[in-house]
Amino acid sequence: ISIFCSACQQTIYPYHLLYHKKTHKALTLLGFDSPQTKTDKKTLLAQRQKLVSKLTKTPKYSETHRQKIDYSFEFLMNNHTSTSYCDLANINAPSTFTKVNNSLIKALSICQDKNSTWQGDMEDRFIVLDNYGNRSDTCFLGLVDGSHGVTAAETVAAELPLLFLDQLAQMDSSYKKSKNEQQILDSFATVIKADYREKEKIFTDTRSNDKTNKTNTYEWIHKAYAKSFWRMDRLLRLGRNEVSKVRWSGCSAVTCLVERIPSEETDGTEEEERKHSENTTHRPLARAAKGVAGLLHIANIG
Repeated sequence: ISIFCSACQQTIYPYHLLYHKKTHKALTLLGFDSPQTKTDKKTLLAQRQKLVSKLTKTPKYSETHRQKIDYSFEFLMNNHTSTSYCDLANINAPSTFTKVNNSLIKALSICQDKNSTWQGDMEDRFIVLDNYGNRSDTCFLGLVDGSHGVTAAETVAAELPLLFLDQLAQMDSSYKKSKNEQQILDSFATVIKADYREKEKIFTDTRSNDKTNKTNTYEWIHKAYAKSFWRMDRLLRLGRNEVSKVRWSGCSAVTCLVERIPSEETDGTEEEERKHSENTTHRPLARAAKGVAGLLHIANIG
C-alpha cells in the first residue's frame, strides 16, 4: 500500500509518512518554497544564517521561532533515512515465551525495534509475571515506555507489580505475597508515611462504595490500580539511581492483569446458573462475563 503526496507528487509508504511530513514542515519553515527542493548542507547552513540574521534584526524577536529554525535545520542536516517498522534487520533480540503456565494464553512473544533513526538506546522495559500472586491462570503483563534514560522504566518494571499485588491481596485473599515480596513492600514504609496514606483515602472512600459496587463489579481492581500507580509515582520522586542532576528519566506504562473467571461463573447446570443469577443481581458485569474464559484488566498511566 502506498500514499500519493499532493505536495511533492511523490508516492510514499505509510511507515514513511511521519518522516515525510516532518521533512515538508522543516523545509517550509526554513523558507524553501518548493517541496521538491534538493538541499545540501551548504545550502541549509546559508539559509539558516539568513533567517537568524533577519530574525535578530526585527523588533519582535521570538526565541521560540529561533528554536523552530534550529530544530528544522538540525532535522534536515541529520539526513534521517526512514525505515519500515517491519524491517526484520531492525529487530533486536526477539524473544518468545512459549511456556507461560496459563490456559488463557497460547503463546507470548516480545521483540524490540532498534529505532536507530530516532533513538540511540533502548529505554523501554517489559513485565511478564506468570502465576501472579501465586494464583494459577493469572498473569501480570506490562510495557514501560522510558524516556531520557532507563532508570524510571527499570524501577517501574521491578516495583509496580509488587505495589499492585499488595493492593489486590488486601481485597482478595487468593492473592498471596512471598516473604521476599513482603520484605520489599515493608521497606517502602519509610517513604509511604502516615500523611501520604491519609491522602490515599480518596481511592477507598466508603461513601461511594455502595453506589459503585452496584454498577461495577471490578471497581476494587480499578482502585487497586489507581493506588499502586499513586505509590509508584511517590517512589519515582526519590530519584534513586538517577545519573543526571538536571533531568531525571521518566516513563509511561500500560499494564494488563489476566485472570480466569472462577468456575462458578462459567460452569454449572441451568438450576445452578439460575441461582447464581439471582444471587448476583447487583453484579451486572459478572452476568455479562458468563461463558467467557477469562478477563483482561487493562490500565495505563503516563
